[in-house]
Amino acid sequence: MPNDAVRQWLHARRLSRPRLSLRLPRRLARALLTRHATAPARRTGTVRSGDRIAARPRGPQAATTAATARKRRAVVWFERRFQNPVVRAALRAGVPLPMFALLQTTGRTSGQPRQTPVINGLVGDQFWIVAEHGRHAQYVKNLEADPRIRVKANGTWRTGTAQILDEDDPLARARWMADTLGWLHKADAAVTRVTATTPLTVRLDLNRERT
Repeated sequence: MPNDAVRQWLHARRLSRPRLSLRLPRRLARALLTRHATAPARRTGTVRSGDRIAARPRGPQAATTAATARKRRAVVWFERRFQNPVVRAALRAGVPLPMFALLQTTGRTSGQPRQTPVINGLVGDQFWIVAEHGRHAQYVKNLEADPRIRVKANGTWRTGTAQILDEDDPLARARWMADTLGWLHKADAAVTRVTATTPLTVRLDLNRERT
């Protein structure tokens, strides 16, 4: 075909094809614009928690937070799988373990008694605990919901009330317990410095009655 004929043929082909309209109906366009305007912001550097926006940790802070979480999971896994079952069974059976005591709290969800082995921090009518993982510990969460406790120390059960001491220095408290309670607690204070992630001091005010 001559070039003019080819151009005319192509032009006729273009005219014969149906054209697609990119214009949206007015209602649909308005709905899309409204949805885009009210959509939550994409998460870049912040995390929305209710009405409060907290910065997401980055860089060294994020690495430290992740390392602390991994350390806490490892310590809790070891205690739940190996240490706590053995110590709990021995204390329930009456085996003398002067280094340990049995703390009984009330489950915040189930309402059932929960028994957790802890270091024996009995000093007179007070019992001191340095919770290695602070408010991440399940028994500390139970104490926040219901501070009434029972504790078995030196073979005797006593009742009392727990006080969480946010202002107290937990590592200094662990050293004080070591100086007050003997050389076994010195070893525990050293272990606490290594394994603790967010330590917290808890004081149990005990009743004089023994059960």
